[in-house]
Amino acid sequence: MTKAETETATGAATDASTPAQVTAVAAVTTKKSFTRGLVDANKNQLRFIANLKKDGKVETYIVHRELNADGKLKLSKRGATTIHENMDSAKATVETGVKVAIKSGWQEKKSSGGGGYKARPDSFTLDTLPSPTKAAK
Repeated sequence: MTKAETETATGAATDASTPAQVTAVAAVTTKKSFTRGLVDANKNQLRFIANLKKDGKVETYIVHRELNADGKLKLSKRGATTIHENMDSAKATVETGVKVAIKSGWQEKKSSGGGGYKARPDSFTLDTLPSPTKAAK
């Protein structure tokens, strides 16, 4: 990694010659997990998950969540666990698995884009800031 890349990744001018600095830069730029979600017609879920382990390898697995008629969790199973040397290899495996699942009838999960959080509309602007309250006497 060049000095310019290190400065960009860490936001500071540092010399990446020591192992601690290189590790810190790698931690900034490496994503620790990756997930893809699929659903079927009955809202059952299939999640493809990749997690970075402490030893630097990446574990991928699939979680199948089956729901009962009222939408509550009935059964959760985990399977297809594999270990990869790096995140790129794990992502390729996850993407291949997603393609296979889609061909067999699963559908991409529609994401709300924020973990279910939806921001309320603004109640004021810079021109209409609320007045400060008066201190109690």
